[in-house]
Amino acid sequence: MSETNDDVQSDGETDHKFDECPTCGGELQYQTEADAECLNCGEVFCHEVRTDRHLLWDYDDLGWMRGVVARA
Repeated sequence: MSETNDDVQSDGETDHKFDECPTCGGELQYQTEADAECLNCGEVFCHEVRTDRHLLWDYDDLGWMRGVVARA
């Protein structure tokens, strides 16, 4: 699981984006700042920032956020 796309912004905060699908290892493409879709399997994830942690959530069949699948 790759979590290495860290860029330092001018304000000193870390701007992180998950680039690899935790399900199949495919490439994630961001539809919005928070919503990412795997180009390989089509699974959709939500990228959330809480304090200084980046979390990647997956969804269940009804569209509810189910659980955190990656952290950075």
